[in-house]
Order: sequence, then C-alpha cells, then structure tokens
Amino acid sequence: MRHTKTDARSLVPLVVVGLIGPLFMFALLGDQVEDRRAAGWDHAILDLIKYFPRTPGDRQIGLATYAAVLAAALVPLVLLWKRRMREALFWALAIGGVLALDPLLKNSFRRPSVGGGNGYSFPSGSAMLSVAVAAAIVLLARRGKLLLALAGALIVIVYGISIVRAEWHYPTDVLAGWALSFAWVIALWLVFAAPSFNRLRKTASLRRRDEE
Repeated sequence: MRHTKTDARSLVPLVVVGLIGPLFMFALLGDQVEDRRAAGWDHAILDLIKYFPRTPGDRQIGLATYAAVLAAALVPLVLLWKRRMREALFWALAIGGVLALDPLLKNSFRRPSVGGGNGYSFPSGSAMLSVAVAAAIVLLARRGKLLLALAGALIVIVYGISIVRAEWHYPTDVLAGWALSFAWVIALWLVFAAPSFNRLRKTASLRRRDEE
C-alpha cells in the first residue's frame, strides 16, 4: 500500500506540469482566437521578431519539416526491430496523434493564416510535430535525458521562431501547438510507458485480484 501511494505521488508533478498546465494554456490561447483574428500581442511579437537575426527561409523550413516526418516514421521501425513493442506503439501514437489532430483543430478554430492565404493556422501543426518528436525522444532515451532535453528545447524554440518570422504562423499558433502536443505526449507516456504508472497499475490490479 505504501509503495502504491509513493508511485502515485511521484506522478503528480508530471501530471500537473506536463498535462494540466499545457491544456490550460491551450484553452486560454484558444479562447483568444475565438473571433478568428490575431490577439493584440501577436502583432506586437511579429513586429519585434523582424529585428531578430535572419532565420531559414520557407524552402529550408519545409525541408526540415519533411526530414522530421521521415525520421519520425523510421523510429518505430527501429523500436520494433529491438522488440520494444510498447515504446514503438507510444511513438506511433505520439507522432501520428498530432498529425491527425492538426487538421481537426484547424477546421474547428478556422483562424485565417498570417498572410490571408488558403488554409487555417491555429494551432501550428509544425510546432506540434517538433514538440512531439523532441519530447518522445527524451522520454524514450535510456541515458543522457538532460542533454537531449536541452538540445530538443533549443531546436524547438529556434524552429518555432523561424516559422513565425517566415509568417507561416502567429506566435499564439506556435504556443498553442507546443502546449497541446506536450500534453498529448505526456498523456500517452503515462498510459503506455511511464514506469511509475505501470507499477501503480500493476499494484492496483493485484489488489483487485486479491480482493476477489
């Protein structure tokens, strides 16, 4: 019983910081775009970011996005080859989930793109994908998690700034994409792969079996 309570307590920070917090942020940002227009501070950041050092152009950003999708498709194959079945399923759902959620959410909020072109922009699917890949890699890594987390955060931030500066998305699109994607990956991790959660679930299952 004490072991079960300890495992449950160890999950509280992860649930609050990784799940409840990001979902709350997404809800706040979604509320700001209910009128399908940019928030006031979106324009302020767009004006400010023009003074940042030049970032890669549309072509380079597009190539980086396609490279990330290709790499993401290969990872579960490697995990399956190593017989890490549960982790392969986690990865497939983490990446496939954000790719599936992207068009559904865009059609729900229907916020016009920055340049007023075809398609919708909220939330940013590119930002969602970058966070899903980075977070999943860190969670699945057997060693060097801190270094991977720092490197992943840097890449995600630089990529997010790049797509805003290239006027692919508003800042709120990117922040919402980050928040929702992180919450999605953490939720899947708790269900499929988190050691503490699995121990807690097994303990609860054994208790029910004993009671029967």
